[in-house]
Amino acid sequence: MYSKRTLIFISLLFVGAIWITTHTGCAKIVAPTGGVRDTIPPMIILEKSTPNLSTNFEAKKIVLTFDEWVQLNKPTTEIIVSPPLQKPLNIKLKGKQVTIDLEEEELRKNATYVISFGKSIQDFTEKNSIKNMRFVFSTGDIIDSLTISGKVMDIVTEKPAEDVLVMLYDNLSDTAIRTEKPFYFTRTDKQGRYKIPYMKADTFQIFTLIDENFNYLYDGENESIGFLFEKIIVSDTFDTPINLQIFKPQLSLRRQATINSNFGHLRFAFNQEIKDSLLLEVAPNLAGDYYEIAKDTLHFWYTDTTKQRTFILSDTKEYLDTLPVTLPNSSNFYKKNKTTRLARPIPKQAIGGIRHNPLTMIKMTFRHPIINIDTSKIIVTEDTSKRRIQPIFSILPEAKKQISLQYKWKEKRPYQITFLPGAITDIFELKNDTIIVNYKMDEKANYGNIDVIVEGLSQDTSYVIELLNRNKEVKGSFLVNKKVSAKQSFKSLPAGQYSLRVIEDLNKNGRWDTGEYPTRHPENIYLGTPEDLRANWDLELKFKREK
Repeated sequence: MYSKRTLIFISLLFVGAIWITTHTGCAKIVAPTGGVRDTIPPMIILEKSTPNLSTNFEAKKIVLTFDEWVQLNKPTTEIIVSPPLQKPLNIKLKGKQVTIDLEEEELRKNATYVISFGKSIQDFTEKNSIKNMRFVFSTGDIIDSLTISGKVMDIVTEKPAEDVLVMLYDNLSDTAIRTEKPFYFTRTDKQGRYKIPYMKADTFQIFTLIDENFNYLYDGENESIGFLFEKIIVSDTFDTPINLQIFKPQLSLRRQATINSNFGHLRFAFNQEIKDSLLLEVAPNLAGDYYEIAKDTLHFWYTDTTKQRTFILSDTKEYLDTLPVTLPNSSNFYKKNKTTRLARPIPKQAIGGIRHNPLTMIKMTFRHPIINIDTSKIIVTEDTSKRRIQPIFSILPEAKKQISLQYKWKEKRPYQITFLPGAITDIFELKNDTIIVNYKMDEKANYGNIDVIVEGLSQDTSYVIELLNRNKEVKGSFLVNKKVSAKQSFKSLPAGQYSLRVIEDLNKNGRWDTGEYPTRHPENIYLGTPEDLRANWDLELKFKREK
């Protein structure tokens, strides 16, 4: 019981509160704080929805009713129907109800359909998604109950292939993937894993596909694919994971452009990087003609003023291109270039000069192919005393726009290379103006050596062994043939992370070749574990192929 004094005090507080409320006008409205955030996704109301797991399904409409207002998130990509419908999914949303209209759809006979909603159905306020929601029905007497699963990996990167199609066909012909939609399909998750439930017992062929135009068909070289030669027999005893490798088929070589605006330099641009198998024949074939391949472009250099030439481009496969070309007049070229001389793209020089590995030659690139070096007009000095030295100069045969300087460079020493006017002559008989380039030789201790050891190889197979840096650039390679193990040393490499890539060179052409459906899988690639090469260190980089 409260005392009388306490009751009087409470009464006075109550009266005071009423007085404050009635005498301060409009009160400031403050948003409520705290409270438990809604994390529960919408729940389906079974009695107001089309029954799930129905057999002998003949309904023309599927109605799903939820306990709160919902919204659809990316329904065209999140919602998957397997087997695929013949027409685009006709799905509608109204308040708490999602409707799938099947009025114009001709369903397959005796087939179990699975509609996987992904994360497409969300509540209206917090966007909580229903996870792993499926609607299943059968047009026959039973719901099929078998399952297959597995994983898809990118053959080049050995990383999981995310969000790619996995497709099964009961039509076992080679043309099925090009002409009809799959009987079953799904998409992989972030780990490259997939699972196809509610399957019938049957024989299937399986594919994985990056479907660029979303038509569930393999449309050729622009779409990555993976497949097995063996057929899959799905039964109630089938429990083996089916793993696939996806690859990009080799594009057909196509010339995309011919750039013919400047005399002396003709360029053929292609749709991809050009392989060594590309050949060029020129009619008439004249003195001074020279061509080089740089990535996706073939450069043709010439000096003769014959205007009409025919170029035949071919490779060892099916590519053949015969191209008559009218070459531009030479007068404008010489008028434009006689004052600029032989320009050279000079690399940006740091303070003290371009940093260079003292154990390697210096290579310098000019704008045009070189035909002559006058060493009497090249001054190379060493150290701050400017002591003159005599390197060996060469025009590199594999890249005639490059010259090399070979010398026993001394670490931590500065060098200056001066090209006096006329030291370099190009195929157009243009000569250089004065060029001065400074180099600073690095310390040898900043570099390391790698001994590559590869084991577990098959004596019946050829291999290409590649040394990769952190950026997956090839820093060295060697071939292995009819050996179970091999060893190779790579000297004076910059410190950094390196790894091995081992390619099964089945056709013995010295490089990796991709696959082609339906005749050939890609050549196998094995990636080693990256390891760090420290400065002034010797690293043993090992790889053992597991059989």
